[in-house]
Amino acid sequence: MDTLRLAVVSTPRSGNSWLKHMLAQVLELDHLAAHLPDEVNWKTLPSRAILQLHWLPDEAFISLLEQYEFRVVVLSRHPLDVLISILAFSQHDSSTLRWLGGAAGNERCIAGASPMSEAFLAYATGPRAKALLGVSVEWWQARDVCRVRYEDLVRDTAGQLAGSLATLGASARKPLSEVAAKATPEEMRVLSVDMLYHVWQAQPGLWKRFLTAPEARRICEAHQDVLKILGYTCDPDESLTSAEAQLTWERFDAAALKRNLFGVKRALREAEARHYQDLDRQRADVDIVARQLVELKRQRGADFETVARQRADLERQRVDLEQQRVDLERQRAELESLARQFADLPMQQIRELAGLGPWSFGAARKLQYWSGRFPRFAGGVKSLVLFWRWTRSRLGELTWGK
Repeated sequence: MDTLRLAVVSTPRSGNSWLKHMLAQVLELDHLAAHLPDEVNWKTLPSRAILQLHWLPDEAFISLLEQYEFRVVVLSRHPLDVLISILAFSQHDSSTLRWLGGAAGNERCIAGASPMSEAFLAYATGPRAKALLGVSVEWWQARDVCRVRYEDLVRDTAGQLAGSLATLGASARKPLSEVAAKATPEEMRVLSVDMLYHVWQAQPGLWKRFLTAPEARRICEAHQDVLKILGYTCDPDESLTSAEAQLTWERFDAAALKRNLFGVKRALREAEARHYQDLDRQRADVDIVARQLVELKRQRGADFETVARQRADLERQRVDLEQQRVDLERQRAELESLARQFADLPMQQIRELAGLGPWSFGAARKLQYWSGRFPRFAGGVKSLVLFWRWTRSRLGELTWGK
């Protein structure tokens, strides 16, 4: 089975979503994201997937990554750029509260703050910032990981992707230059509404325009080990004034807000257009179903007429059969009556009747019928018949005597 699983595990706002998106495109991987390892359904992961997490390399997490054959990709970014990006992002997205499971605090304290505010400076030098910056630091020092520097990725996107693939031993399935061209900040922002806030400025070294030299050194002093391990320096703009820094922040913040508002409006228009397209498709589907129902009703109506005709035919056949049954019953009764009459006749009369044909029997039946209707007439006829039989027998005796 062709298995390739990557885990992008770094400090938040280091370019994780951007790198994950490009690797997923280049290698054709299913991409996933989670805040906690427990949120990942490890047993049902695709064989080719890329996972994004902000989590420290503790023993349990490393064991999961090894068990499910993940290669780790870690990003570094200048700590001051990361902290400024966290400040900007946290103004719009409350998911920052779930970073590291809320370890060492959260970002509520910098709501509405600016880089030069005491609220931000306290946050940037405090335990929460130290915990978040520590994710990339600890993974950067781990063995068998693919290290990517954010500043180099911005400078030479396709080249850095090629180097990462070489380190991972993976082959590109799409041209690197094509993927890099479609992953610019402008292109990334139109992917979804969430990406409007994920992609803020994407400019390395921007912290030098928002922090004066004293404030920058105050933050860097709190994270000397981070800068040393990741290879960054603290080189602020010595000429920047507090007023200039504050004005630049307000200008960037207003521009970002305006861009995001336009992005939301564009997303709403696109959603509305998709909604109307869905409605049109649904109407078309309803029309098709309606026509099918009409046709089905017509067919069923024809079927009902056929069934009704067949039922009427069967009913007529039943009436005919019933009439035939009645006729047969009557004939059986007549035959039984004749059988009883024959049973009462002596053998000599039966022999005489045996010589009679069908016409004679028919005549006898008619005589029987009229004798029932006119009994006195029948009695007279019977007397004549008996007299005739007696006379015949007497004539026979006289003739025989001669």
